[in-house]
Amino acid sequence: MENWKRNRRVGEKVDWFLISSSPELLPTAAILANPFPKEIPMTRAVRLMPALLMLLCFSVTARAQAPAAPAPQVMTYEMAVQIIDAAEAEARANKWNVTMVVTDAAGTPVVLRRINGASARSYDIAMRKAATVVAAKMTTAEYGAKLKEKAVTEVPNGITFAGGVPVMRGTEFIGAVGTSGVTAAQDEIISKAGAAIVK
Repeated sequence: MENWKRNRRVGEKVDWFLISSSPELLPTAAILANPFPKEIPMTRAVRLMPALLMLLCFSVTARAQAPAAPAPQVMTYEMAVQIIDAAEAEARANKWNVTMVVTDAAGTPVVLRRINGASARSYDIAMRKAATVVAAKMTTAEYGAKLKEKAVTEVPNGITFAGGVPVMRGTEFIGAVGTSGVTAAQDEIISKAGAAIVK
């Protein structure tokens, strides 16, 4: 203990070599070295810093990855029903058994109807007609003519004959109508009857 007193002056730090060589002095030495542990709160803050940084990074990343709010759907179900009602009325007035589909601007079907007597194959063709219109932004008849002239890029699995028409609200493309089951010209008459109700 005398050796300890000789190696320590007031205001100096503990001689850690002495402490390590005298384990029994560790508790006393620690108190003598820092009788008023003012650094404890700071030590805790330092220890918490990595966790706080991780929480902050997680919050920023979550905000950056948050999906944007979807755009409002222009082609509503109610609008699509009105379109297909008009198309069906035209088909029934002529006793044409067809399949009709109304899609939104992205090509997603909103309403589909198959009149009794329409062939099973008419479903696939009506869907492809609507998809062709969405891709080309023109009627399938116009697309077929322009494709022959090599004036447009070919639409994969596209239809090159009449029966698919765009639905326009003013100058805005908002969807498509595809009809199949009778002749191409008759299919187009039905599709146009439906699309015409939107101004």
